[in-house]
Order: sequence, then structure tokens, then C-alpha cells
Amino acid sequence: MPRKAHADIWLVLPVTLLVVLGIVMIYSASAFVAVRGHKPQYYYLVRQLAWTVIGAGALALSYRVDYRRYRRWALPAAVAVLLLLVAVLIPPIGHFKGGVRRWIGLGPVDFQPSELAKIGLMIFLAAVLSTKREPFLKAGWKAVLPELGVVGACLGLIMLEPDLGTTVTLAASLGALFFVGGLRLRPLLICGGLGATAVTWSLFHNAYQRARVMTFLDPWSVAQGKGYQTVQAFLALGRGGIAGTGPAASRQKLFFLPAPHTDFILAVIGEELGFIGLVGVVALFGIILWRGMRIALRAPDLFGTYLAFGLTFCLFLQATINMMVVAGLMPTKGLTLPFLSYGGTSLVASLVAVGILLNISQHGVSAKAE
Repeated sequence: MPRKAHADIWLVLPVTLLVVLGIVMIYSASAFVAVRGHKPQYYYLVRQLAWTVIGAGALALSYRVDYRRYRRWALPAAVAVLLLLVAVLIPPIGHFKGGVRRWIGLGPVDFQPSELAKIGLMIFLAAVLSTKREPFLKAGWKAVLPELGVVGACLGLIMLEPDLGTTVTLAASLGALFFVGGLRLRPLLICGGLGATAVTWSLFHNAYQRARVMTFLDPWSVAQGKGYQTVQAFLALGRGGIAGTGPAASRQKLFFLPAPHTDFILAVIGEELGFIGLVGVVALFGIILWRGMRIALRAPDLFGTYLAFGLTFCLFLQATINMMVVAGLMPTKGLTLPFLSYGGTSLVASLVAVGILLNISQHGVSAKAE
């Protein structure tokens, strides 16, 4: 089958713009955070640049690997994800930070297995649904019960870290992939009910998660307590107005807004670049959604369709949830904004996903017709 000569520029362009914008905004948002932590003001910038180089290399590699090979690696990938998620909960392998255990240390750097799970489980489920399509359409979830057990175990381990935001994002993305694969609405609703029960259990056993929900309902009533971060994000967005205060002119990042370079970097973007900047960010993610779904529709086989859909949906859903959290439309989740937030594992995993999408696009129906 012939291959396209060039990558999908309409996918490469918005991703490149978001990564470059992220580097600029991370420096703007993190310089004072670094100084406060007795580090050089370029500390987070240098680390993000290093991760960007690694991520670009990972994107290039995943772009060059024929996506159909992942079908053979699907089960080993799922097992590797499962083992990593178990390892992160075992001290001293897993690092305990801020009341949660989500990272595994490799020398001077930490990586987050749940970010790798997004890719590993998408490959696994895409392979299962494409391989067992006929039995799945006839018997529904019963035809993939063992595989469902693997997916459920991974989601349960992520919830135990606890990382409710990633659990919800990944569960919703996998559920959407099941729906696209032909799962009837009734079993999907049952799975949703079980997921809601698990979320309720997590809220009951984690006081800080309950506090986030209560804060979401009325952040101004606890503006100096649990609602402080949300209120500071509101102030940053409001101060930005239409055109923003200008690059590096954010006031809320000066020790007012917690996590300005990670989960709440969109608030700094809104303050410095204004409503225009926010619309630009949303538009770039919209283009990524458009191109990703186009790649899924034009993929030459079901595995490519399912994999492209799952990766695109997961990226876009995570971005949407992060934006809604910053805008006060959802409780805080601890999710990064793909391509923009500081965080090595998140950036590399997101760029690998883009590389896989680019490779799938090389084998699309338009390439077949050439």
C-alpha cells in the first residue's frame, strides 16, 4: 500500500504551536515559583525543554513505526502498564508527594505510569475490539470479559493512587471506544453506573476529594481556604480581559495562584493573552480533534480507526476537563493541559500519541488511492 510523502501538516501545526506556547508560558508562570523554591529562575524551563527534545524524538520514532505492529504488542503493553501501576503503589518504588503516590523515580527524574496507561490501554482495547469484532457484536461485553478485567484492574489501580481525574478521563475515553466498537447502550450505562459507584467510594474514602466537590459548589465561601486556587484562577481570567495584560505581566502567578505552571497554566494564559489567547488555545485543540477524527475515519482497517479515535478522544477530553476546571465548571482534578502544562511524562505521552496518529494517516484511504 503506498504511503503519503508528507505528514499531516494540519495535525503537526497546532501541536507545534501548543508546545511552543507551553514553553513560553511555563517560563512566565514558573520563574517566581522556582525562585521561591531556592532554584534558578530557568529551572522549570530547562527541564521542560529537555522533555520537549525527548518528546520530539519519541514522536519521530512513533511516527516511523508502522502502527499495525502495535496490534502484536497489545497484550504485552497492557501487562506492562498493569505492572507499572502496581509498582507505583509499592514503597519505596512509588514516590509519595502531596498525599498521593503517582510517580516512579528514575534517578533525577520521576515519571507517571498513569500517563503511559493512556496509550497502552488504547492500543490494547483497539486490538481487542478489532480482533474480536464478530463475537463482540453478537455477545457484547461477555466476548471480551477477560480483557475487561485487565482494563478494570488498571483503572482501579489508578484510582488507588489516588488519581480520580485520570481515572475518569481514561474510563470515559475507553467507554467511548467501546461505544464506537458496537457496545449496546444498556451495558454501557451499567458500566457507567459501576464507575459512578467507584467514584462515590473514592470520594467517601478521600477527604480532600470530598472537599474539592464541596468547594466547586461555592468556591467564594472558602476563598481563603479550599477555594483559594479556583478563586485566584477566576481573578486571573477576569484581569486578562479581551487582549490580556501582555506576556510575562501576570500578577496572579506572583505567589497567588497555586500550580500556575502545571494544572492551572490556562489561567496564566488567560491573564497574559486574554480572551483572544484562550480562544486561540481552544481553536488549536479543535483542529487536533478534527484531524484526529479524520485520520480515524480514513484509516484502512478497524484497528487503525479504533486506535486513532481513542487517542484523539482521550487527548481532547483531558484538555476539555482541564479547561472546565480552570473556568470553575468542574471540581479540581489535578489533570495537566496536554502540550501546555509543565510535566515530562504528560508531554512525552501526548507527543507519542500524535506520532501514532501521524503514522496512521500515512496509510489512509487517500494514500491508497494515489
